[in-house]
Amino acid sequence: MSKPIRLELGRFDVRDVIFSDSTRYRDGTLHIDRAELQQHLSKDSPFKTIEIDIAKPGEETRIVHALDVVEPRTKVSGPGCVFPGILGPPTQVGEGRTHRLAGVAVVGAADPFLGEDHWFAREAIIDMSGPGADYTPFSRTFNIVLTFVPDTEASSRRTKDEKANYMVDARTRDAQASIDATRVLSLRTAEYLARAVRDLEPDRIDTYELSPVDQALPKIVYVHHNIGAALYGSARHPQDHAMLLHPNELMDGVLVIATRWVQAALRDCTYFHQNNSIVRDLYSRHGSELNFLGVIFCSGMGMALEDKERDSDSVVKIARMLGADGAVIAPLRPGHGGVTLMMVCEKCEKSGIKTAIGVSQLNTGREEPGLNYWVPEADAMVMPGDDEHLLQLPAMKKAIGGSRILNTDIEALGPIEVDLRKLYGATAPMGPSRLGGRLH
Repeated sequence: MSKPIRLELGRFDVRDVIFSDSTRYRDGTLHIDRAELQQHLSKDSPFKTIEIDIAKPGEETRIVHALDVVEPRTKVSGPGCVFPGILGPPTQVGEGRTHRLAGVAVVGAADPFLGEDHWFAREAIIDMSGPGADYTPFSRTFNIVLTFVPDTEASSRRTKDEKANYMVDARTRDAQASIDATRVLSLRTAEYLARAVRDLEPDRIDTYELSPVDQALPKIVYVHHNIGAALYGSARHPQDHAMLLHPNELMDGVLVIATRWVQAALRDCTYFHQNNSIVRDLYSRHGSELNFLGVIFCSGMGMALEDKERDSDSVVKIARMLGADGAVIAPLRPGHGGVTLMMVCEKCEKSGIKTAIGVSQLNTGREEPGLNYWVPEADAMVMPGDDEHLLQLPAMKKAIGGSRILNTDIEALGPIEVDLRKLYGATAPMGPSRLGGRLH
């Protein structure tokens, strides 16, 4: 019999974060040597400077222009490293022991880079207090904010290059390289911080294993719709075939955000992949209410109908071979991927597999139609919130990441009026949203 895939996740509950003379963890406080961290990040950094700040829950602080958000984790034992394919070889992970700093997040931030077409989705705001804090989960974490300041004089001397991304954002190669560097440096920071607890005894150890359970329990798969994440360091995964992942792989950081164009409220940042709420809930019910079979990973972004047929068929084939009775499909968004997942829903239901769909915000304005494709079988759908809701946010004493709200002349300190889509993670289907629904 093969050896089971088992991951021990050691949790350290961080109650405060301060700058200090050395990086260490003691009695619930994470001490950070800012100079040492800056030196650590300076290797191969294309930026003029990287400013490092701490934003704590309850402070009158506003973070703007946020990019990725990452939870600090490090491997203690088992194959590979955290964020494989980026911080190390793309070795399969998800077993052994990993330590995490619970309650801490690394937040990258930057003004748009030269050559970056910063349309409306680029802005992402995290308020640490006030009414905006009620909507973003990162108002409740201790945030180590990295503000990436480019060498604008050197950048201005570079010749303009062709656009590297033909989809929504238009970026030169230099701009894309800068964005990629923010991602790598944010991950390096997260791993550096977690190393402070690598050899310590955790406050709690949670063990994750898809152990054998009563076969009479309903067998459930999670169909994960990938939008803009790199898998094991590569964003060039096949668009027309699904693949099976162990849920433990997500906890070790195999999915890392690779694009920033999704609006902030529903942006699938790396933190949400590490702490996927759907995986967490399915694991919590494994053996008592259901039999969690695993994660089916798919993109569904092929543009031709033939691509969508192949992709949806491959998802349903895996689910049927696993013997699934039900499938949780999320996050569904309008566009090519949304069409493919609706086809997945239809084919699952016709194969006897019941489905439930987690739907992101259906449009970006009142004049848009919402779903661009729907099937009658999609009769169990959940949406995490309306990101058109307007909020009045008060003035803050400190702003990190930039001095003005993007595409406006409004000072970041505020006060500002903003719609919910600009608040980081407010309606993210995989995130710990504080929004709920009522049955009328």
